[in-house]
Parts: sequence; structure tokens; C-alpha cells
Amino acid sequence: GCVNAAARVCRLCYVKFAEGQSKDEVLSYRDSICRQYDTAPAARCSDEVEDDAPKDHEAHMKVKLHTRNNFFACEMFAADGKVRIQVTVLSCQGDACQAARICRLCYVKLAEGLSKAQVLDFRNRAIERLKNKSMQAQYGTLSFNRMKEETAVRPEPDARDSDHTERFAQAPLAKIQSAERKSAKRARVSIVGTRDVPPEDQPTSPTPAREFETVEKSNAPVSARRSSRTSASSGRKSGSKPEGCHAKERVEPEQPAQAPEELVGAVSSCGHVDPLAERFASWIGQQDQPSPSQSSSALWSDIRAPQPEDLQPRRAWAQLYEWLEDWSRARCDEMSQWAVLVTGPPGTGKTAGVRLLASRVRGSFLECDMRDLEGRKLVELILKGQGSQGLRQKSVAILNIDTDATDGLKWRLCKAAQQSQIPLIFVCDDGVVTARDELVQKCLCLEVRHEPQNVEQALRRVTQRNGLNMAEACQSIAIACGHDVRKAINTAQLLGQRSSSNELPTAALSASAACHQLLLPSDTTDVPEVLELLEQGGEELCRALQRQYLTSCGESFETLDQCAIAAEAMALGDVAECAVSHTAWAEDTSDSTTNGFYLGAVSALRKRQCHHSALACPLESPQTIQVSAALIATLSAETCLSKGRIEQPLDRSQ
Repeated sequence: GCVNAAARVCRLCYVKFAEGQSKDEVLSYRDSICRQYDTAPAARCSDEVEDDAPKDHEAHMKVKLHTRNNFFACEMFAADGKVRIQVTVLSCQGDACQAARICRLCYVKLAEGLSKAQVLDFRNRAIERLKNKSMQAQYGTLSFNRMKEETAVRPEPDARDSDHTERFAQAPLAKIQSAERKSAKRARVSIVGTRDVPPEDQPTSPTPAREFETVEKSNAPVSARRSSRTSASSGRKSGSKPEGCHAKERVEPEQPAQAPEELVGAVSSCGHVDPLAERFASWIGQQDQPSPSQSSSALWSDIRAPQPEDLQPRRAWAQLYEWLEDWSRARCDEMSQWAVLVTGPPGTGKTAGVRLLASRVRGSFLECDMRDLEGRKLVELILKGQGSQGLRQKSVAILNIDTDATDGLKWRLCKAAQQSQIPLIFVCDDGVVTARDELVQKCLCLEVRHEPQNVEQALRRVTQRNGLNMAEACQSIAIACGHDVRKAINTAQLLGQRSSSNELPTAALSASAACHQLLLPSDTTDVPEVLELLEQGGEELCRALQRQYLTSCGESFETLDQCAIAAEAMALGDVAECAVSHTAWAEDTSDSTTNGFYLGAVSALRKRQCHHSALACPLESPQTIQVSAALIATLSAETCLSKGRIEQPLDRSQ
């Protein structure tokens, strides 16, 4: 199977032809050389050649690949029962060929009669040699030897963590070097954070990103890690340190700022604080605030990316924070939720929040759009198992799914989530991925949706950071923009720059906000005012009412009777529209008159919470249309027209 040897034999045969030998002599010469290749023992050309099972050994048939969890396994029946050995691709630096080779060698060792403990020790040493060789290729031989010498000399263990230090000293060299690189990275972050502190007040040890850091974190099961975090949270309340964890001292300020009440967030029915929300709130309190940008031409929504305290709803982002922390360990435990699917309306901060948590928790991220060639190429590389070394340089992959995503693309994303060696987070708008898609079943689904009061609070924080006094206008802007936080921030910036006084212009209403203004009984806005502030035409608002009259009112529908009132309002608006369309007004005016009557009827009925009767005959005989006096009075009140002017065109007797 060696291409180079075949080429060498062919060149020698050509030399024999050039010397004048016949074809039969050259063929005889070729066969003699080939027989030497079959009988001569193979020699190692260098130390870089790695051992493998013989090509005729049954290990090549017994080693199987488990694609779901991406590992190779082999089994053999011994005197003490069945012995199973497995080698994960992740432990072999993402190289499936190396994992298969090591698993075949383990099967050879089992066939030779070695015990399971001896084979496991052989497997661990082979994986460690592979990791060391990879580090030598990455950092160079001199740097690797220097790192190895530095890790050889370790300080004396403390009495309280002697057990942890003993286990840590027995860990593989690659894990020790990885832990030291993380410690150096945290030290650099600590130096940047304490740049302006006097030398005598600076901490002598690097400040970790979390309050408690367990040394053997990568070897602990998920359940133990979660229980340790819960105990750590209780330790922070009482001021004590949890048992079994090495608590690193932190330099606290003289008067630590208390977290706001909304940081704790979710409260269960029994009155206890949710531990997940509490841990997320504690993480928020440890984050540093970035310095404000000085660019006045850029949009606030771009330069003022959301901070940890701006993330809403708390429960959804806390679940993403927990998933990112536990991904590496839970991946090995065959977790069913391989990826995260973040959905929500446009402008709610889905992508910005995912970027923030990915960069803070995992260190870095790679973002791609699935409608671009780069995003599709990344998914194909993950499906083929290629490019793992390059992908591991980015801790998280964020994939934005477009609104016109096909079923085939969703299927490939689901398969990529199963085979990926890094966390995958999918971000899309509402309705792009439905419940019938397999991607929903395999992902942790999180919905990001803002309430109007949350939009107003976020808008107040952004305007205060930019030195703009818009406390009174924030509420109207939040109502006008609905759930779209990005649009609300950009609108506030535009209004603040166009107005030189404290009296700011009024923001234009979106279709959804106009539906709120017309349908909610608590609002008293007249139809002409709504149409004047509407950023679209009256026809678009009528369509929005017909599509969203149930969802626009939100929690205002408490009983089925109110739903019936809203449905009757829609029917009454249709009757008024049909009545006006068969009069002389429809010939002299545009559609705005018809839309005005329609909106007036809907708004009047929803505000007054009463029933109006409107009888209409078939449209084939519009001369006999009869409209009740209550409807005429209602339209007169809403459109500021006299009853006689309304009643005259509605009567087709003239």
C-alpha cells in the first residue's frame, strides 16, 4: 500500500528498459523486488513513525466508531468478564485517526493477555504522548521544555487542600499546562483591572473570574459540580467557605455595592430565591463596566452593547450561562441538549446577549451568518470532521439563521450540533424554527422577549449613560417601538440630536403600538391622533388589527367575554367599511376615509366595553342598508363629524 515504494520499483524497471533488457526480464526483476517488500521486515525510518496494529490483525475489525458521542471502542471477553476500552476523539486533540490507532493498540494489548488496568494505563500514556507532541509542534521544543521544568517545581501544599494538590500533581502534563495558561490569563485580566490602584493596595494574587475555583474541576461529575455551586452560593450568604473547595481570597472594596433587587430575579412559588438566578446575579456583579465610547456619529445600539445587568429575561440568560459553563463536562456525559437555540422578536438583543456571555464565560467566539458562504462552509467542515484544530481556537460558534432557512439547512445544523467539538448557539427570529423541526428537540430552546417596562428601563439607562435627560419621553418611545429595544434606542438618539430643548418631538408609532393604542380600554388616544403619529398608512394598520388584535392586547383579555367584544368590534368595523364604500363618499375621497370609519368603530367599542347592533342587508342591494343610531353616534364622537353629515351619506334614499 505504499505509493512511494511502487514509484521506486517502476523507476527501476524503466532503468532496466533503458539498459536494453527485454520485457520478460524486466517483469521478472519487478516481481523479485515486490517479493522482497512482502518478506523483508519493516524498519522505522524515524522516531516520528507511530505504532499501529498489524494490517492483518483482527483489531481493525473489532474497533468500532460511535458517531453519536464521537469515540472509538473495542470489547473482548476475558476470564473475569467482558472488558471494554474506549478512546474519545476529543482526548486525542480532535484527530479521529489517532483515536482509532490508539484504540486498536489497546485491543492488541488485550489480546496479548494484559489486564484492563494495564491497558488503561497504556492508553493514558499514549494520549499523553500525543498531547505533548502537539504542544511541541505548537510552542516549539525549547518553550515546551521550559514549561515542563517550571511545572516540575511546585510549592508546598497547604493543610486544607493537600488532597486536591496531590490529585493535581498526578494529573497529566497537558492539563497542568492548560491550568497554568488559564491562571496567567486571569492574572493579565487582574492587572488591567487594577491599573489605577496604588501598589500597596493591589492584590498579591490574581483575582479569578469566580469567587471559588475548584482545582479538579474538569474531573468532577456534573451533579457534584452543581451541588458545589449551590453550596458556594450558600457560603457567600453566610460568609463561610464551602468544604472540599479551595477558596481563593479576593480583595473586596471597602463598601461593596449591593446588587439591585431585579438581579436575583426568579422567585419560586414557595418564596425561595432561584439558585440559578442567584448565581447569574453574582456573576453579573463581578463584571467590569466598559468605558463609554466617544464617537458621536455611531449608533448607540452599536457602541452601547448590552451589559450583564441589561440582559432580560433573567431566567433565559441564566440557563445559557449555566449551559456554557457545563458544556465540556456534560458533552462527555452524553447530554441530549447539544446546542442552544435562542429565539425572539427582532431588536430584543438576542445576538448581543449571546456575544456577551460567550466572550465572558468561554473567552472568545466565532460568529457566522448562514446565508453567507462562510457560515455554510463552517457547517460542512463540522459535518466532515475537518478543521477541528482551527475551530478549537474559538470557544463558541454563533450561527445566525435567516428567515428563509430551508428544512435541509435545519437538518444539517442538527447534525452539526451532534458532531461539533465546540459549543454551538443558533440565533433566529420567531417563527423561523418551528416545533416540528428536529432542531428544537435537540437544542436548549430559550426565548428572549422584553416587556414594555423592561424596554423603558433599558432606555432610561442608555440615555443616562449618554448624558441626555429624557425621563418623560422614555415611556412614550418604549410604547411607540413595542418590544424592539434596538429601535427604541436609535429613536431616542435621533430625537435627542434633533431637539435642542427639553421638549422632544413625539416618536412615530409602529403598527403593533398603534394596535395597543386603539384596542386597549385603558388608553384614551383618539383615532386622528393615532393616524397622525403612525409611521405607516391606515391600510397597514387595519391589516395589523385583523392579524394581531388578540396578541396586541396581551394580558387585557381576562375572560372570553372580552375576546367576544374584540371580535364584535372587528365585525362592526367591517360593517361600517362596507356601508361607507356604497356611498358617494367612496367616489370622492380616498381609502383613508373608509379606514377612518373602520378604526373609529373598533376603537369606540373597545373603549366603551358595550355592544352596538348594526344590521346590514346583502351587498347586492346597498340602497336598503340600515345602520343603528348608536353606531351613528359612535362614529360622530370618534371622527369629530356631525350626526347629520354621517347619516346623510349612509342613507341611500337620496
